[in-house]
Amino acid sequence: IVFEDSHGAMLEVSHGSWPFTTGVNTSLGGLHRSFGGKAVRSLKRIIVSVKSYQTRVGGGPLPTENFGHFGNYVRERGGEVGTRSGRARRCGPFDAPAIRYGLNIVGADQNDEIALTKLDVLSGLNKIPVCVAYKYQRRIYPIPPRMDAQFLMGVRPQYEYLPGWKEDITGIRKFESLPKGAKKYILFIQKLLGRKITLVGVGKHQDAIILTPVN
Repeated sequence: IVFEDSHGAMLEVSHGSWPFTTGVNTSLGGLHRSFGGKAVRSLKRIIVSVKSYQTRVGGGPLPTENFGHFGNYVRERGGEVGTRSGRARRCGPFDAPAIRYGLNIVGADQNDEIALTKLDVLSGLNKIPVCVAYKYQRRIYPIPPRMDAQFLMGVRPQYEYLPGWKEDITGIRKFESLPKGAKKYILFIQKLLGRKITLVGVGKHQDAIILTPVN
């Protein structure tokens, strides 16, 4: 039996960027609410899906939102339009503090896995920014103490820049065959999150994935 969540962690009504949230639990708490405690206790494997960059639809804080080349590039290449609203999604670099916080929200521990999706969208960039921490009132936070809208609107993302790659990776099915820049990006994200990336999405089609565990 497979359970699939429907919203991002930061839309979690209890722990997300309030008041810009949905009206329900989007984490494992939602599973408990819908199916009872036995369903949660019987979970054998948890895979958390994370995009290779950050997106958001509508209002609310998005610390890494980029209005320049990077944001426009991934929006166009990634087809970033709201499924129901039809609105263009707001886009920006990968936000490690937000993802770390989100992993805590969904209850993912060190043994759970990451599916890093839409890596192919980043192909063609000379360098790729990654937010590794927030600066807030002169303090640096790798993991934020809270993620309400008031806090998020006051943070300054701290970036590291990784080399990009030019190759089309949509036909690649093995980690070893990826360009050097793509492999470095995956391993960098894996280290930042402290969880194994065991699935990498490299295209739009169902089979455009790399399943080989990344070590």
